[in-house]
Amino acid sequence: MSQVSLAESILHNVKEFEERGVIDPSSKLGFRGMTSEDLKIRATVIDAIRNLERLMLGPMESLYFLCSTGILQGTSMSAIGRYNIPLHVPDGGMAISDLAAKLSTDEQTLTRLIRHAIVKGVFQELEPGFITHTPMSRLLREDEDCLNMVKVATEDLWPRGLRVLDALEKWHGSPEPPHTAWSLANDTTEPFFDFLAKRPERLKRVASMFRISLQLLIQTPDALFESPLRRDIDKPGTTVVDVGGNHGYVSLGVARATKHIKFVVEDRPEVVKLGEECLPSEYRNRVSFTAHDFFSKQPLQNADIYFLRKILHDWSDHLCVQILLHLVPALKPGAQIVVCETVLPEIAKPGYEQELLRMSDLGMLISLNGRERTESDWRRLFASVDERFELDFEYWGGSLQWFIKATWQPDCKASSS
Repeated sequence: MSQVSLAESILHNVKEFEERGVIDPSSKLGFRGMTSEDLKIRATVIDAIRNLERLMLGPMESLYFLCSTGILQGTSMSAIGRYNIPLHVPDGGMAISDLAAKLSTDEQTLTRLIRHAIVKGVFQELEPGFITHTPMSRLLREDEDCLNMVKVATEDLWPRGLRVLDALEKWHGSPEPPHTAWSLANDTTEPFFDFLAKRPERLKRVASMFRISLQLLIQTPDALFESPLRRDIDKPGTTVVDVGGNHGYVSLGVARATKHIKFVVEDRPEVVKLGEECLPSEYRNRVSFTAHDFFSKQPLQNADIYFLRKILHDWSDHLCVQILLHLVPALKPGAQIVVCETVLPEIAKPGYEQELLRMSDLGMLISLNGRERTESDWRRLFASVDERFELDFEYWGGSLQWFIKATWQPDCKASSS
């Protein structure tokens, strides 16, 4: 597509997007109440803008920015996060000289770092040496998760990402959890979550990053409650085991949108204890908690659904097989293991949505030796557990997530499709 054609398509789609009435500058996402169609139009605009930028830059300058901007953005944003700069700048703005004095740091260096962040829209400089807030810097001041995200990205993920090839050369693609770039960079043999459990402040920051990622991947959460899956199972006597369900917020959300389903949330003892304490009294007859390690035999037999949301992408294939094998003895005929995860496209292409998915995949590689998977990957994974699973894939509208529904058919072989 030519530059003019791209520009015309951008204008057409932006006009349509504005007319849909979802733009909300007061929201931290910038939008409110988006439908699946709204998200599709938005992604189309973003992709066209990026394609137009590549055409206007040309191959050489596009490569230059691709190779140089990441590390330099990390440098300036590291200063923003480490020194909590947004928290120091009041609504009316602040002189960088005063900020440097407050932080007891060099004014010239701080000015250069902040001005690089300004180029990317974090703060603005309306007169020389005086900065005021932009929507992004104000969000960093007002939203702790967003500021923590900057700290995780600049202090943890970006530096650790540079060790991926070192980990590959040291362990030759070993799928074991400690054999990661994260482990090398932190000089530890402990797996990611064990390492963080002993460092509560870093764990808190990483949890913020996970929450932000979830909001970006799932921008129409209500679509979960309109899923055919939810409608099909909302019947008297239905039991769902929420494996690794954290504090039960997904089970509670679905319970609010249904009448009959009973939920049992499983997780580590300290996690389910907090979940029980926070559970609203009106749902205690439908949502319960029990401590369980999903690397051990499933104690709850004959439930209708065993639900694993964002669990398996944390683990390499052979460990996922172990998790799933521990569920098989608990399954009655027709029971389902329902996995809520990303399903990667089989072929990589430039694009906004694929960039989010591929970023998540590399994040799993850096930290956990986990991975996001394609449909064929998911089919191979379940077939390696037992060929008697029959798989069906349901897209969660308005998100980048899918329900992979594995129905247990012990009396027949699943198709090899």
